[in-house]
Amino acid sequence: MKITMRKPTTKRGKPEVGNVYRAIGGRRNSTCYWILMGMSESGGTLYFLGFDPEGEVSSTASYNKHSFEDRPIIGKANLQDMKAINVEWY
Repeated sequence: MKITMRKPTTKRGKPEVGNVYRAIGGRRNSTCYWILMGMSESGGTLYFLGFDPEGEVSSTASYNKHSFEDRPIIGKANLQDMKAINVEWY
């Protein structure tokens, strides 16, 4: 899985699945961007995939919703375009 890269602009809004955020703070490995992939049923926990500067998946993380309520949104991923993941079952 890979994302296309370009110089982002920003906007503000509530956390929604597909939002793209710049990775900031903490122990930065190669993760530069977070894509919000899902939320808990209550909406209080957010689940992310991290991407490196080349657009390759580099990590995963979960955060409390309040951590992203005021964070600038730099893009939106259309997750409807994702194809099903084919699993080879043993």
